[in-house]
Amino acid sequence: MVATPELANWLTSLYPDKQLIIASYIYQDGEAFVRASVAMDAIVQAVEERRSVPTALAYIDTPTHVHVVPNNCAEISSSYYAERAGAENAFLRCHVILQPIILPRQVRDKHRKS
Repeated sequence: MVATPELANWLTSLYPDKQLIIASYIYQDGEAFVRASVAMDAIVQAVEERRSVPTALAYIDTPTHVHVVPNNCAEISSSYYAERAGAENAFLRCHVILQPIILPRQVRDKHRKS
């Protein structure tokens, strides 16, 4: 976490004319996880702001993660979710924890202003 600026600078410099994919795969026990997550978010934000080619992001997801996305992305995701195969659909309906939680952008914006 001490090297956050250096990591952001290094990632920004890699393959400047190509799309970079940042895979944020991290886990620490306790409060170290919060600090590491904040450091990763700072790195991702710095890289996205500095690169001319859009950066793609990848995360390991759990039921406790929430990702804010634009409304059109949420609608597309929901339609794909509704159209998946029958057996998979039946299985996932039985396991509510696996269903996506999609928050509208307005919720994020409201919390950012406070």
